[in-house]
Formats: sequence, C-alpha cells, structure tokens
Amino acid sequence: MRRRLAPEALVPGVALAALIALLPCRVLAQGCAMCQTALNGPSDPLSQGINASIYFLMSMPFVLAGSVGTWLVYMHRSRSRRRNWEELHFEREGAR
Repeated sequence: MRRRLAPEALVPGVALAALIALLPCRVLAQGCAMCQTALNGPSDPLSQGINASIYFLMSMPFVLAGSVGTWLVYMHRSRSRRRNWEELHFEREGAR
C-alpha cells in the first residue's frame, strides 16, 4: 500500500519553490542575444512585429484555459438545470 504525504510535509517545499520563483533574476530577464542585437528600438517595425507575436503566443494558453473553463461551467449549469427540471416534472406527474 502506498503512503500519502501529509499536507504539512508539502508546505516547506512549496514555500521554497515559490521563493525561488519570485526572486528577481537579471540573467533570465535579458532575453536572447540575437533578438537584442537584431532589434533597433521600440519604433522599429521589426521590433513591433516581434512584440506582437510574443503577445499572441503568451495569450494562447489563457485563451485555451478560458475556453475549457467556460465549457465546464456551461456543462455543469446545464446538467443542474436539466436535473431540476426532471425533478419538477416527475413531481408534477406523481401528483396527478
């Protein structure tokens, strides 16, 4: 039989991971060397195009998660409405 970890045992590990993730790191914020040398500034059309493509790529996981979440909420609500309607319908038929 497999032993499960208690939630108290996970707290130090999660806290350490959150601390490491939230610490500022200059090396990770620099970007790649090729992008930095190829772009000439914020008014450059190439720079604007690359920025637009980065925004597009960053938004796709949120769009996907939002779509799945919306679908799950819709399915939950429609099932609960159907269940309520069936209960009401069967109660009325039983009263006849």
